[in-house]
Amino acid sequence: MALKPIIGIAAQILKDPSDQFIGQRYVRLNEDYIEAIKKAGGIAMVLTDLPIKDLEVLLLRCDGLILSGGWDIDPLLYRETEHSKLGRINRKNDDFFIDALNLAENLGIPILGICKGHQLINVAHGGSLYQDLESQNTKAFHHFQKGNRADYSHFVFIESDSWLSQFYPEQILVNSFHHQAIKKLADDFKISALSKDGVIEAIEHKNKPIFGVQWHPEMLLSENEENALLLMKRFIRYCIDRNEIEEELDRID
Repeated sequence: MALKPIIGIAAQILKDPSDQFIGQRYVRLNEDYIEAIKKAGGIAMVLTDLPIKDLEVLLLRCDGLILSGGWDIDPLLYRETEHSKLGRINRKNDDFFIDALNLAENLGIPILGICKGHQLINVAHGGSLYQDLESQNTKAFHHFQKGNRADYSHFVFIESDSWLSQFYPEQILVNSFHHQAIKKLADDFKISALSKDGVIEAIEHKNKPIFGVQWHPEMLLSENEENALLLMKRFIRYCIDRNEIEEELDRID
């Protein structure tokens, strides 16, 4: 029986905001991510902030990496000062995500960024963000829905030559929980999907297996939404295919 692929998930490190354990740090990851990987045929490995060499040891055991959603990204990472509507940031967590991204990229491990993870991929490669989409982009509609996490919010339109176009029609419905978005796209990336107001909803590297989506497929999957499961299955299939190619090359050598 073939082994299931191991998918590392970079988790958030947060401080306790209550009065009981002030300053206590927690590793936080919504269970939806773990369940989504399980439904798609993989095994989740939760990754936290570790020394680079230790993190590399874990990533060497992974077939793919997911950068999860979370707080806003420190604007100093894209050479801007704080906007008045910037939300909570945690630079230590941003640096951990970038370390995991760089290590996985150097190892050739497929990467999927979700929401903040999607934005961070862009920032780490030289792109920038709207720190607050609605106040900085007058064409943008409201992108933080009020409904259930598995409810649809708006359509996204898939680019015809994109990775997503291999398994999605020209438009799909997604959920939406963000107030930041990509402003300047990183040079080595191309747009995979847009919303009707022109906001970049998905990206992919031009040459490497690095993908980002602004919506939350793992939340949609909490109610077994088929399109979201298809996305997760395709990413995991990509991880399996890459691993099989690597093993074949090792046998040839």
